[in-house]
Amino acid sequence: MLSRAERELADLLTLLSENFKQQRCRLPRASPLEAVRFLMDQHHLRQKDMLDVLGTPTVASEVPGGKHELSREHIRRLRELYSVPVELYF
Repeated sequence: MLSRAERELADLLTLLSENFKQQRCRLPRASPLEAVRFLMDQHHLRQKDMLDVLGTPTVASEVPGGKHELSREHIRRLRELYSVPVELYF
């Protein structure tokens, strides 16, 4: 069990950490297409790797190519599988 001083220190560190993240770690503005391309690049994903998210081979090739927009379901799956914040897409 933590002492009162330890709990206060933990609370202070939490506040400082959250404040730092809010000020320094903001997500850059990007289109949903740019976000998907970046995600694929960072995770070394190919179109076939996106089938779990995008559903069909056609959609998996059309989304990165800019011919098909992400649906709410696609965004939900991206968030669940890759911890991508929903705010990035809006």
